[in-house]
Amino acid sequence: MKKFKRLVCAVLAAGLAVGATGCVGTKVGQNDGRDADGNLHISIGGSPTERTKGNEKSYDMFMENKAKFEAENPGVIVDADGWSFDLENYMTKAEGGDLPTMYHTSPTEINNIVNNGYAADITDLVKKYGYDEMLNNEKYGKLYMRDGKYYGIVKDGSLYDMGIAYNVDLFKQAGLIDENGLPKFPQTWEELAETAKTIKDKTGKTGFAIASKSGQGGWHFMNIMWAYGADFMEQDENGKWKAIFASDEGVAALQYVKDLKWKYDVLQDELLADIQVGGRLLATNDCAMIITQRSMLDTYIEKYGLKASNVAMSRIPAGPAGRFSQVGANIWMFSGTDEQNELCLKWLDMIGEGPTVSEASKERMATNNEIKQEKGQIVGVRSANLWLNDERVNAEEEAMAPYRTVDSKFFDDYTNGEGVEYKFEPERCVQQLYAALDNAIQQVLLDENADCAAVLKQVQDDFQANFLDKEV
Repeated sequence: MKKFKRLVCAVLAAGLAVGATGCVGTKVGQNDGRDADGNLHISIGGSPTERTKGNEKSYDMFMENKAKFEAENPGVIVDADGWSFDLENYMTKAEGGDLPTMYHTSPTEINNIVNNGYAADITDLVKKYGYDEMLNNEKYGKLYMRDGKYYGIVKDGSLYDMGIAYNVDLFKQAGLIDENGLPKFPQTWEELAETAKTIKDKTGKTGFAIASKSGQGGWHFMNIMWAYGADFMEQDENGKWKAIFASDEGVAALQYVKDLKWKYDVLQDELLADIQVGGRLLATNDCAMIITQRSMLDTYIEKYGLKASNVAMSRIPAGPAGRFSQVGANIWMFSGTDEQNELCLKWLDMIGEGPTVSEASKERMATNNEIKQEKGQIVGVRSANLWLNDERVNAEEEAMAPYRTVDSKFFDDYTNGEGVEYKFEPERCVQQLYAALDNAIQQVLLDENADCAAVLKQVQDDFQANFLDKEV
């Protein structure tokens, strides 16, 4: 194993945003996982550890799966571990050998974990279980592969890409419904601004809500910047990373955001906002449109009472350079011995999160959809397609059918994604980049006289000096 070290960008900015990137690591396979009786333990991160109100079915399902897996694999014990990735305590857990055998994290963390030698290479196991032939690696491999090797597996149901969510009732009030009963989806960012203005004028409600803090503003703004032709960083001939987002294209994108406030006047009153603000406003019929991914709508249903029947989604609008949507996911990472890691893959396969289809996996899919239906969440819309296995895709469709809560036509434009180019996050100091872009957004939203070119250039220079120049 390589000796542990953190990148300076992570040290300086660990507190800037939830999930900030840090180069932390686990001593992979540092013990064999056996207890005094010779039983081999595997622990599953993010699992329900007790039966509490609201998670009864999830807990019961985990315990049933645990009993079945242990019966099929004598001498193996599956432990529920409630820990989810957190930079604050990751290093302590890793060095103490307390990481779950399998845990999930965001793709922004993987480069640092892998580059420091603290991630298990599961390539041979992935090939042994046929994942390599069934995963859509061409489209999504960058999320979990490095240099042709597999270091992770996408957590089932977590794959996302960005689109626009709509409050259907507000579109009806504004007379913006087409002959099929769908909101008239804006096709370009400029058209979105005009649509937002129409809604504001006719209903008095916020036309479009955007995030501007907690790194979430920059995260969403990245999609607009791509649409205007901007890029974020590049390597020079010496391998040094240079920030390049203060280009003419980047400035045009920032001017668009400024215009949403000072030209069109369509934004929410709470300008310093995270993504939860937009979700709450959408749910309470106080906002017509937000940038989001499909899975976040279930959060807004649960937290703010968003009605599944009152929401639609479309693909991301186009800008001068095209339609660009960021794709991401939660990634299962592995910290055990080869024997433990193989058992984790068998666990995923048994519970239906692998590519193969069995009666058990069909039952799990159905149970999950039943739980979502009971919570009023969205059932009837498939997430982005990770699998090339038609049998797996068809099984997902069949498992949704009895529990549908929405008419899929309200999401078809988003799901089909015609003409959308899917892009990944930049390679370096991405959470710090998001925070820097937050800064730019805040300045132009709060100051009508802010010069977009000067603002973006200063933000770029600060990001370069404080983070990229200090990487080691």
